[in-house]
Amino acid sequence: TVTPNLPVNTTEAAQYDTLARMCLCLRSPFQGTTLESVQTICLLAHYQWYTLPTLSLEPACKLLIFALTLGLGVSQRIHRVKARAHDEYI
Repeated sequence: TVTPNLPVNTTEAAQYDTLARMCLCLRSPFQGTTLESVQTICLLAHYQWYTLPTLSLEPACKLLIFALTLGLGVSQRIHRVKARAHDEYI
């Protein structure tokens, strides 16, 4: 279950951040982007947004824009597959 009142900057959150980055290095989002990798990058961006010690939010914004760009590519692929399936059905 999700507990919204937990502090963001915990050791568990830092471990998740490290593990998520390691997983993204094992399978690059540039090679066969999946919805899971887009969601992971979005979560990393939100984590950076809430835990940055400085006033600069630029790294978090860059990650979020990267996730949105990858997500757009995934959605375009899904629509192409659906269109092809529809054309084959007719």
